[in-house]
This record gives sequence, structure tokens and C-alpha cells, in this order.
Amino acid sequence: MLIFQVRPGVSRKPEEVLTWAQRLVAAVRPYKNLILAGIGGLALVLAVVLFYTQWQSWRENRAQAALQQVRPMLSVPSQAPAALQQLEQLAKDYPGAAAALEGEIFRAHLLYQTGQYADAARAYEGLKQGPLGKDAGYGHLFRDSLSYCYEAQGEFGQAAAELAALVEQTGGAWQGDILLRLARLCEAAGRHQEARQYYERLLQQTQDAAMLSYLREKLASAAGGRAN
Repeated sequence: MLIFQVRPGVSRKPEEVLTWAQRLVAAVRPYKNLILAGIGGLALVLAVVLFYTQWQSWRENRAQAALQQVRPMLSVPSQAPAALQQLEQLAKDYPGAAAALEGEIFRAHLLYQTGQYADAARAYEGLKQGPLGKDAGYGHLFRDSLSYCYEAQGEFGQAAAELAALVEQTGGAWQGDILLRLARLCEAAGRHQEARQYYERLLQQTQDAAMLSYLREKLASAAGGRAN
């Protein structure tokens, strides 16, 4: 038969434990104020972060509520002036809020729709330079919209410059649309050699029979013009 012998654990005497605790307190005592200050500072930082988070949430909710009030007005032409005024105020009251940035896009589009092309161009330029413009998708949208604003003002060269920046950043059907608009804008600006280059590039990409016929006609007309 196996007999297991249990050895009693080694325990410290109360005097030893007390001595150890006293040594710890004595070692920490010189840094008491520093430790308390650190704890107080950490608590303050946590309180500030919590307050800022709650304030940001409140601010975003307020901005979203303000935008919701404007949305029904965007599709009513007679209410466009009032909608523009409220969208401008929204951007002033809640700068940087997600709903305010969305409102700035609505405002730029509404300015273009109401024929205020110069103001629309300034609005889109601000969006392009802002935080949303750093996103590739929004950046492309703002440049494309800017090109329409400049084209509407007869600034064909500036419109082409905005589109030219998108050619190598896009593909497929959208790139084809950009190349065709670029060619036409360059023609309107009197830059016929550039227009021909865009037509030729588009000719190599398209498979649509009607578009192929149109492009060959444009290129033939350009060649005839040079011969004359």
C-alpha cells in the first residue's frame, strides 16, 4: 500500500509579513505625490475622452437631423434658394461632421443645377481639396463635376485639364466617356492635335459599331482640315 505524506506548507510569521509591507510602503512613500498625480491625470484624460466622444456623437446627430430637414427641398426647384441657404448654414454650424460634408456635396450639385456655375466650381474645388477629396472615388467625382462647371462657363481648357487627370485613373466605359469628352473639349478649346490623339486612343478601345463610324469620320475630317 502506498502512503502519501502531506508536508505542511511553510507560512510566514505575522511579524515577517508586516515587515515586508512596511518596507514596501517606505519605498513608495517618496513617490506618493507623483503616483497620485499620475492617477489623477489618467482619470482626467479618460474623462476628457469620454466627454469628447459623447459630444461628437451629439454633434453628428444634430447635423444629421438638420440635413434631413433639407432633403425634401432638394427636389423642389422653387425651394432651391432656401435649401442652399440652409446647407451653407449646416456647414458653418457643424464643420467636419459627416452630414455637413454630405450637405456640401448637395450644395455644389444644387448650385450647378440652378445655373450658378462659378459658385458650383468653387464648391467642388473646396470639396476636392478637403478630406473627402483624398478618397479616390470622391476625388474622381469632384474632378468630373468640376469639368462640367468649367465647360458650362466656356472654360474648355480648364475643363479638359480636370478630366485629363482622370484618364489613367479610370478604365472601361467610364474611361471611354472621359476620352470622348476630352476630345470634344480640346476641339472647343482649339487644341485639335490633342483632340485627335484622344479620338485615336478611343478608336483603339471601342468595339461599338456606331462609335467606330463616328470616330473614323472625326479623324478623317481632322485629316482633311490639315490638308487644306
